[in-house]
Amino acid sequence: MSSKIIGAESEFFAKMAVDAALRVKIENREGKAKCPLGNIHILKSHGRGALDSELVDGFALNCSKASAAMPAEIRAEGGKAVKIAFVDFNIQKHKLQMGIQVVVTDTKEVELIRQREMDITKEKIQRILDAGAQVVLTTKGIDDLCLKYFVEANCIAVRRVTPEDLKRIAKATGGKVVSTMASLEGDSEDGGSAERFNPEDLGECQQVS
Repeated sequence: MSSKIIGAESEFFAKMAVDAALRVKIENREGKAKCPLGNIHILKSHGRGALDSELVDGFALNCSKASAAMPAEIRAEGGKAVKIAFVDFNIQKHKLQMGIQVVVTDTKEVELIRQREMDITKEKIQRILDAGAQVVLTTKGIDDLCLKYFVEANCIAVRRVTPEDLKRIAKATGGKVVSTMASLEGDSEDGGSAERFNPEDLGECQQVS
């Protein structure tokens, strides 16, 4: 409150600081109150006045949805919470690993290979959606092909979330950050990938907007 920048509005910011501290207040077994200030997330936004500052009831991210065609808001309905997936890998078109060579004798096979790469990508995203995810947060990127699948599923996808924010939200919503979908079981019986997404890794909340 002694800052020259906000000192003139110290009453406004003092109330906001107290309200924020009370939001994260917890009590131990002995009944003593504690306010873990590390749980208060401060976002700085340029272009507006200091009095436009507000206390958000939830966790605010300095990110936006990856596509304008995605819904702006998803709310819990019918007693079911909004499910959030936290992933720490790129969501992009599947590419063959380094060192793998493909010999093509027919030009028609090239298109089949490309189609299979797209199918693998779609299957990977579908596994996340089938687990129940309505919102997907990733620390990496999401390419245009993958965005199309999320838009069709009416899902909100957010890319380039900082690892610290991802861990905080996962902890607050009871979710788990997933760094790989690979399974120890190898390939599936039909020759496809054994990748899977565990529904228990999803976080839950009442609203994402």
